[in-house]
Amino acid sequence: MTDAADPRGTGASSGTGGGPRSNPPTLGDTSVDPLLGRILDGRFVLRHLLGRGGMGRVYLAEDQRLKRRVALKLMDAALSQEAEFAARFQREAILQAQVSHPGIVQVLDAGESPEGAYIVLEYSDGRSLGSLMKLGPIRVVRALDLIGQLLEILDFAHRHGIIH
Repeated sequence: MTDAADPRGTGASSGTGGGPRSNPPTLGDTSVDPLLGRILDGRFVLRHLLGRGGMGRVYLAEDQRLKRRVALKLMDAALSQEAEFAARFQREAILQAQVSHPGIVQVLDAGESPEGAYIVLEYSDGRSLGSLMKLGPIRVVRALDLIGQLLEILDFAHRHGIIH
């Protein structure tokens, strides 16, 4: 999904289209999340907490081997020990790794560590739909464009067996 235009539809550039951002959003610091700053699996430095979900957390991480920023989805350690959840997480990585679409981030790697199973994803710099909505009303034309992009991505994913 693109965010090249002003979220309100005025045509001004948002400045978030793909370049590195010096201060990515964070949901906490090391006092809130003890994993921040740690190296996962001898390779990934966890820098910022990007989000939380039912099965775990997503971090902005630095891949020390390939010298690039990635998103790292880390399953909670307790859930990693439960066969059903671990299998579901692995299926998610495999399915997503088999599709290629400009609106879906690529799976780069997957693995397990004492902290939990993880999936390494392409890091997509930009704004979330939620952050766009917090800026105020979005013009109808822009909203319809965003909805169209979302529906096209969901249709593609569903046709490839990915249900989100």
